[in-house]
Amino acid sequence: MMVLIASSVFFFATETAGTGGHRVLGKLVKKEFRNWKNAFEVFAGHESTDYHTFSVTKFQNIGLIEEKKQDPIHYQLDLASKHRIEENRKRILPIIDTIILCGRHCISLRGHRDSGLIDSDIDPIENDGNFKAILRSKLRSEDEILKLHLESMSKTATYLSAKTKNEIINACGDNITKKMVNKINEAKFFSILADESTDISCIEQFSLCFRFYNSTTMKIEENFLKFVPVTNLTGQNLANVLVITTLEGLNINSNFMVGQGYDGASLMSGAFHGVQAYIPAKYSSAIYVHCASHSLNLAIFDAYTVPQVRNSMATLSKLCNFFRTPKRQNVFATEIEKGNSDSKKQELKQLCHTRWSERHD
Repeated sequence: MMVLIASSVFFFATETAGTGGHRVLGKLVKKEFRNWKNAFEVFAGHESTDYHTFSVTKFQNIGLIEEKKQDPIHYQLDLASKHRIEENRKRILPIIDTIILCGRHCISLRGHRDSGLIDSDIDPIENDGNFKAILRSKLRSEDEILKLHLESMSKTATYLSAKTKNEIINACGDNITKKMVNKINEAKFFSILADESTDISCIEQFSLCFRFYNSTTMKIEENFLKFVPVTNLTGQNLANVLVITTLEGLNINSNFMVGQGYDGASLMSGAFHGVQAYIPAKYSSAIYVHCASHSLNLAIFDAYTVPQVRNSMATLSKLCNFFRTPKRQNVFATEIEKGNSDSKKQELKQLCHTRWSERHD
């Protein structure tokens, strides 16, 4: 038998409790309790208060955590956060897949109208773009994750805005660049190919390509990496932009550069002040090779000054134009089948009047 004798009982807490802190704490908390005659009634009333219930719950949680029967609150919050992140990733995945699909097939994303939500039951009056059309097709094919996202999302978290699409495209571009840089670094030795041009917005830029040996496929690969904007068109500055700003910025070891290829412009190929002269000063293994395609173009232009060559090209052009009618083209294709059934050529190609003087393939 145990006998508990006490003249007074009280606990320690803050000055107030309850929602908004409106309840002033008194007996059993901030003031001593001595009314033992009515103890059972007072204890029962105190036990039903919200702040007592809250305190008991906190105490029980502490006990469960100490006994390893319950995870700490911060860990539970982390789990909830991780679950929410995984859920959001699943929801945005169909959108990312659609953007990648359009990018791989060179399909434009936006249409005449690009704003607003997607309704799988109603076709838009105006063209709202390939991006939304593909998502609408997925909805009609019962893509449950996409359907859940579009039905439960808020207007500020649709992931369908032009800004979000651009961010996804940039993220895809960064990911592709990283993978290509890894392949270049794994190959160790590489050559750079660069050509300067001006785009439609009058921005001077380098198109930068890399040529390297892929040990996995056992083949030489030649891949475009990125466009590099330039403003100062001097040989020394362009060399710095290529090597210091671009290569080192991408964490590509320039010491393994064994070759460089450009066109024949003095800015690039100059023996003293061209790009090809400045790079070997620091990386002696980077041998300059004049671009073979540009050399061919120069040879064609020189040959075009010969009257006999110029007249023969004009005759070929007229011959191609002669056969470019439905009736003559049909006769031409029939004769090809009679003469050589294995030939895949079905028409005469017109000569291409672009930067290259004429097609040579």
